[in-house]
Amino acid sequence: MPAEDRPRERCHRLGVHSLSAVELLALVLGGGGRHGGSLEVARAVLAHFSALDRLGRARAAELMVVPSMGVARSSALAAAFELGRRARRQQGQNGSAVELVEGPEDAHAIFASLLEELDQEAVAVLCLGARHQPLHAGIVALGSLNSAAVHPREVFRTAVAVNAAAVVLAHNHPSGDPEPSEDDVRLTRRLQRCGETLGIELLDHLVVASHGWVSLRERRVL
Repeated sequence: MPAEDRPRERCHRLGVHSLSAVELLALVLGGGGRHGGSLEVARAVLAHFSALDRLGRARAAELMVVPSMGVARSSALAAAFELGRRARRQQGQNGSAVELVEGPEDAHAIFASLLEELDQEAVAVLCLGARHQPLHAGIVALGSLNSAAVHPREVFRTAVAVNAAAVVLAHNHPSGDPEPSEDDVRLTRRLQRCGETLGIELLDHLVVASHGWVSLRERRVL
């Protein structure tokens, strides 16, 4: 391939939007391997998952089943998709960034895109500053179709690292029913006590599902 037609050179010359999905994948993956160059590996990855949305949801361990996709490449590709998701989440549901979390609606706008595509239960935490400005949002536990165990240290580890003043917890119900369970209530109260010990307030716990969402603070659990 002439140098000027290679994905990296075309990206610099014409911009990233000029590249196909395969060429974008090839740039993320870097050099080739035993099974061909970066473009061949990229084609194999896309063919295995059949669509970009499925590829974007794949975990690093799932990516490694494709020949030449080792730990480094699988981790890099999973990280690239996660960066895209985080950038999208910061835009909120209405296309503008959520600058302050002033109620459960603002928190849900951040959590929705984080949890909506998962087919297993997951727990996510949103870390907030002193003015309740978002500092970080991410998943802290993954489970099965109907449960996800989470330890308080996983919830508050990032909050301590980013010097958060408060956190909002959220988890999804893949069943589609957002009604909180007794376990959800017990977990909320346990985490509230742990947060009080650390000086980090648990503002709310949201249950997110395809048929709606519920705020446990509005249910007066907190």
